[in-house]
Amino acid sequence: MADLKRFVSKYFIFALIAGTFWLIATICGFTGVITTYYVGFAVDGNGLLYVGKDKKLDVYDNDKYVRTICRAQKGYRFTIRDERIYFATPSSAREIDFSGNIIKEFGDMKDNGWKQLDKEQKVFVTDDAVYKATNTLGFYKITRFGNDGSKETVYHMRIIDYIIGVAMLVVVIVAVILFFTWFAREGPLVDRVF
Repeated sequence: MADLKRFVSKYFIFALIAGTFWLIATICGFTGVITTYYVGFAVDGNGLLYVGKDKKLDVYDNDKYVRTICRAQKGYRFTIRDERIYFATPSSAREIDFSGNIIKEFGDMKDNGWKQLDKEQKVFVTDDAVYKATNTLGFYKITRFGNDGSKETVYHMRIIDYIIGVAMLVVVIVAVILFFTWFAREGPLVDRVF
């Protein structure tokens, strides 16, 4: 039992700080204050960029936030075709206008189109450009490659979102390393307690 008390007291401060940070970051993620998960993107005929985030669909014009069209459940996919947004989960799909109003509802998407929608989340082609999403070490950005050879970043995640995402990963890695380091040095806890 002395080993258990020493383990708890030695790592209690780290666990308290890391747990508090993790809790705050998770609450911020659930409420939409930070975004560390991106679903995909699409571009409409007016050049507005629609970025699918964890649980919402945001609209941007020249890298400036315009509005949120709709809230969604996790795991959705979307695309823009014929000036309509096709918004789907594996169990249902909707056709909506650019204001978020439902035009038509469809049934199950598992077989008809879900894989295609999943592919469209990384590359989107318009008449005058190709848009490509990249995720380098957790940093999400969308680049526009014009037919004239131009290249520009039209969207990138906020730096604070990236820092919080990396910090959450570091906290988990450090906690695992500390935990296994202690076991390697002290031996299995079960053998000493019982």
